[in-house]
Parts: sequence; structure tokens; C-alpha cells
Amino acid sequence: MIVRPALVAAALVLGITAARAESASADPETVSFPSNDADLTGGSPTTLRGLVYRPAGEGPFPAVVALPGCDGLFGSEGKVREHYDSWGRLLGDEGYLAFFVDSFGPRGVGRVCGMRESPASPRRERARDAYGGLLYAQSRRDVRADRIGLLGWSHGGSSTLWTIAESFSARPAGLANGDFRAAVAFYPGCQFVGQEASWSTRIPSLVLVGEADNWTPAAPCIPLVERARAAGADVEMVLYPGAYHAFEAPNLPLRVIADVVLPNGISPTAGTNPEARAKAIERALTHFARHLKDDAKR
Repeated sequence: MIVRPALVAAALVLGITAARAESASADPETVSFPSNDADLTGGSPTTLRGLVYRPAGEGPFPAVVALPGCDGLFGSEGKVREHYDSWGRLLGDEGYLAFFVDSFGPRGVGRVCGMRESPASPRRERARDAYGGLLYAQSRRDVRADRIGLLGWSHGGSSTLWTIAESFSARPAGLANGDFRAAVAFYPGCQFVGQEASWSTRIPSLVLVGEADNWTPAAPCIPLVERARAAGADVEMVLYPGAYHAFEAPNLPLRVIADVVLPNGISPTAGTNPEARAKAIERALTHFARHLKDDAKR
């Protein structure tokens, strides 16, 4: 199903989102854990860094493994970016342990936007990092090991689609506590994932894209989702009219990303669309609640 919600008055939803965003949450904990990429390194797996946003209380909690976009989890001064910090605190306030995976820093880069050859590609390293994150989260006593979702943005959204692909050959064997239970991909690069015509998934998934996005355009996502649904996959896509890349990021003025030049010669536009942001956040939270909360049905 491809949904195009009307972006009309969203004051109520915006108010709910703002209240959540302003609520107090504990600062994140920094952790280290292994990727699942030993088959790529030819030896020991890459040791990754992660940030854990933990809800109040003892747990165990449902969890969400989160994959940032090409801008990376941390800014130039080493501080977590507001975009991801806001999501970590929001998810914590909603009762999830949010676990953000830094794929770039441990591999010697901070930002891969516009790079032709990245040391952490969505299909290879980052999909394996996601499963490293799943296994780490499942090892924690404060996590419901059978109720873990996956969330990604842009480069991380593409990584999310590769991770949950039914054909993904590097998925860990066994998974005694189960696979990811649900996934949400914000504005993924479907033009690359769609090159695999048989892409499908067994994991209930949601794809959220701005209809005006000229960086990771919506158009290639439509046939990708339609083919997967025709094959029986539980995948839904929502298009947000007038919304550009990073439309659900907080406090991001609409601007052209001049230091990134796309193959068509243009530089992409990104920025917050408040109404689309509110609706997409609610949609993502509803999806996770349906599949990760105690009353979830599979």
C-alpha cells in the first residue's frame, strides 16, 4: 500500500510530538560491541561504538537498533547530532531502549555523504553492523530479546532494507532469540536496493519518504514496495507531499547541501517539514508499538 497523507492542520500531533521531545531523558551510555562482519575482515570482527538511550525503570524493555544517515552519528565536535539525539530521547520516553550504531567512526570516517567508495556500505558492512547491534541488544538483561526493531535514515534507511531482505546471505545463523521484529526506513536509497528485483522481506516494515526528496527520491521505492507486497511481504510506504530529505529532523532549515553533487549534477535539498515530521513520527511509533509492545500480535 502506498499512502499519501494530506498535510493539513496537525496542531494536535505537533503538540504531542513537542511534548515528547521536551521531556527529560537520561544522557546516553557509550558501549562497544562487535559487528557481524568477520566474513568481510577475514579475521576478527570490527569493534563498533554505540549509544544506548535507556528508559526509566528496571526493564526489560523492547528495543530499537538505529542506523544514522550518511552524516554519521556524531558531529565535527564529537557530539551526537541533534537529529539522532532527539530520536533517542523520544524512543526512550516511549519505553524503548534505543541503541544507535556508529558504523563510520570505528572505520576511520565521520561522514560519507557524497563519497563514491565508502568503507561502510549499506549492503555490506552496515547490514552486518545492524545484526551485530541486534545480537548485542539481545545479550542485555534490560532488553526484551524477542522484541527488537530496526530504524534507519537515508544511508541507514538503505542499510535497513538490505538488512531485512529475505535474500540477505550474511544473516546470523540460528538467532535463538529471533530476528528483528519490525523495521522503519526513512527516505532510503531505493534506487540501489531496487536493483535487486526480487527484494522482499519477512519482517513487517514501513518506508517513509518525502515526495519532493531529490536525494533519495520516492519514485524507485514505489515499485520496490509494490513487488514485495505482491510477493506477500508486510510492507507499507507513506509519501509526504512537499517534504524533502530529512523532513522529520528537528530544527533543520530547508537548504541545499552544496557539498554533495548527485550524478545528475544537482545538489540535494534537505530540511524540516513540521507537519510531515509530526505525522511520520506518529506513524513510526504506531508501527513499532504494534509489533514490539506487550500486546503485539504477529
